[in-house]
Amino acid sequence: MPFPPGSPWREDFVKHSAVEAAVHKELVRTGLWPAELGNGFSRLFQLRSRGDYGGGRHVSPADTAEAIRIAAEILQAVARDHPDEFRLAPDRKPEDSGPVESDQG
Repeated sequence: MPFPPGSPWREDFVKHSAVEAAVHKELVRTGLWPAELGNGFSRLFQLRSRGDYGGGRHVSPADTAEAIRIAAEILQAVARDHPDEFRLAPDRKPEDSGPVESDQG
């Protein structure tokens, strides 16, 4: 789906840090997202980095639960702000943390 002219999201981001910076610039600083949601987004990036590059440091079960909660809040904000473009499955709430069952196999 193409983004509207002038949208900051029309860009192709090369680095994860550029996405994080754009979220804070375009969503948090403009008031579209509360600061807590932006901080949560940054926390997800920290945990992703630790999981990918942490060496001996791992993402704990508590960190995983926190990440799921934060992701659910972000999904709810996106679904609320863009109901025509992004809908949550009616039979599944974002805070449901179990695996999604597939119809395949």
